[in-house]
Amino acid sequence: MAKNSSSIIPVIIVTAILVFAISFLIFSYLPSHNHNKLVYDYKAAIYGSTLCQYKCPLTLQQVQNKSEYLPDPACVKKCTDTFKDVLSKADDLSKNELLTDRLMDDMSAGINGCRTAALDATKTKMNSTMFIGCSVGKLEGMKSKYGYLN
Repeated sequence: MAKNSSSIIPVIIVTAILVFAISFLIFSYLPSHNHNKLVYDYKAAIYGSTLCQYKCPLTLQQVQNKSEYLPDPACVKKCTDTFKDVLSKADDLSKNELLTDRLMDDMSAGINGCRTAALDATKTKMNSTMFIGCSVGKLEGMKSKYGYLN
């Protein structure tokens, strides 16, 4: 009888370790993993919405008494409406969580660089077609650097 009791002890210890490991996975790792996924999904949605807006067809529009080629407003609205759906699910994200990598900085730098390159020599008139094309190229180039954008 004592021999059976001593063989049960290792089984109980192994079972306790497995229960602890499974509990840790359920109560600690999975919520953290799901939260990280939400952060990446949110950043991918920001990127996707921005790229979508820059890919909208250019239409001739009146802005401050000047005719300019700008992204089609209906297309831009569709792009931002898609992002608003994701935005409502991410209310609990902090600014620090969104800045865990350089995606936002890289997007801003790429678009600002294109804006500068598209200005004429006098820095008063922008070539909208060049600006939009350059911005799309810069944004699409980021997919290889940030795997969660694919």
